[in-house]
Order: sequence, then C-alpha cells, then structure tokens
Amino acid sequence: MKTLTFATGNDEKFVQAQSICAKYDVNLVRRTVEIDEIQGEDTVYVLRDKAARTFELLGEPVVVSDDAWAVPALNGFPGAYMKSVDHWFTPQDWFNLMRDHDDRSIILHQQLAYHDGTDCHVFTYEHSGQILREPRGTNAKTLQQVVTMDGDDGLSIGEVLASDRDLGQRDVSQGWRRFLNWYTNQT
Repeated sequence: MKTLTFATGNDEKFVQAQSICAKYDVNLVRRTVEIDEIQGEDTVYVLRDKAARTFELLGEPVVVSDDAWAVPALNGFPGAYMKSVDHWFTPQDWFNLMRDHDDRSIILHQQLAYHDGTDCHVFTYEHSGQILREPRGTNAKTLQQVVTMDGDDGLSIGEVLASDRDLGQRDVSQGWRRFLNWYTNQT
C-alpha cells in the first residue's frame, strides 16, 4: 500500500479524497499547512505555486488541490476567488447576479497537483452544473446551497453532502481518479 500526503484544511475534500484513495489501495495522510496563496486568474499557475511552496514547507512529496468555479454568463467569475466569494456572498447575492441571465450554467474546474521536489504534475477535471433558483441544503456553504451538479438529480451540493450518497462515486471524483491512475503506476 502506498502512502500519500494530501495538504488540505478542508474536511470535505479530505473525506472525499480518502474514500477514493482507499479504492486504489493508497493510504491518504492529511497535513494542514498555512501558506499565503498567491491570487490570480491563471488557476494552474496558482496551483503550481501552492504545490511548490507546500513541498518546501513539508519537505516531502505532496498533493494539493484547488477548485475554480466559472459561470459563463458572468465571464468566468468567480474563478480562483471562490473561497473569498463564498465568504462574502449570500445565496441571494448569487440570485441577484443571475437575475438577467438565461444561461445558469456553472463549471467546476477541479485541479490537483503532485509535487515531488523535482517535478509538479497537474491533473484537471471539469464538472458542469446549474445555478438553482432557490437555496437548498442546510449547514452548507453559500455556493453549495445554490448549485446542482450534473448527475446529482437536481439536488444542491449541500443536499448531496447531507445525504448518504457515496461522494467517491460522484463525477467530481474524476480528477482524483485521473491522478490516482497515474500515481499508482509510478515506481
């Protein structure tokens, strides 16, 4: 069994990743690190920097993740700034932004980077969804209340997280699956 270090402070991301890794016979170890992440519109550049700086801090091979969200009707907003936007916005703010738009699509760009001290390997997956017309789901972040992802039967992300569904089966796990197919074949 291989052991892999995943640097994240996000409980949901870790639980989901741990579930997927177990299916690949990979023991996922969580490390929480504090780094000042650079900001920018090139999400892969931001991710590579995060991976390099996390490797420097831990001194061991590490995988990091970063999700970017894009609303085509809003010219790709919020991009890499979702964490801040989710802190600032209420569900009603999302509905106000979308009021005059027929296209309510949203795209999750799930990105993973593995840094081994020499190379940085990036794996991405895009997952589509729709912005709902009313908030649904309790104990969920703002975006999780207002978005349904394709394949979730119209449930908000918050409703899916509160259900008994196996998150490892969701399409959003495909980024991890792509990475793990590569990682488990490394010598």
